[in-house]
Amino acid sequence: MNLAHSLEDGLDGAKIREGSAFTQVMGERAMSSATIKIYLPHGDPKRLRTGEISNWSGKAVAGPRTELGQILKRDEASCAGVYILSGVDPFTGDSAAYIGEAESIKDRIKQHLSKDFWSQLVFFTSKDENLTKAHVRFLEGRLITLANGAKRVNLTNSQASSSGNAVAQL
Repeated sequence: MNLAHSLEDGLDGAKIREGSAFTQVMGERAMSSATIKIYLPHGDPKRLRTGEISNWSGKAVAGPRTELGQILKRDEASCAGVYILSGVDPFTGDSAAYIGEAESIKDRIKQHLSKDFWSQLVFFTSKDENLTKAHVRFLEGRLITLANGAKRVNLTNSQASSSGNAVAQL
């Protein structure tokens, strides 16, 4: 299971526990309960889906590469955010992922069409469009740090972001 699938599992209703990668990225907070909303536009959890958590200003969008056109037409794809491209390394057969950030998810993902390994995309944006370049660079770096630490996926990023190691108040 790769990092994107782990995040998708969290979006599919798995219990989010304290100390998990999700809470490490999104911030530890006392949460006695939360509502996770998953929207399946086609009624199929393997196709395009969006996710939101109550009292969280973020939004997740995920789907297969085969539906990239529909995904990139969504309003959220024009926003700043972080994204994960995931799939299988064609040379090793191992899980592979690319973690990135962008001021426009749509424009940046189009630049990755030449990367053949990825079959799934998940990205996170802010519902209130309040993410700055500094925020998304920090989140990208934090995701890269967590992915490297988990050692569950081979990252194809050519360089690691150092932003995730910085102490920041978001």
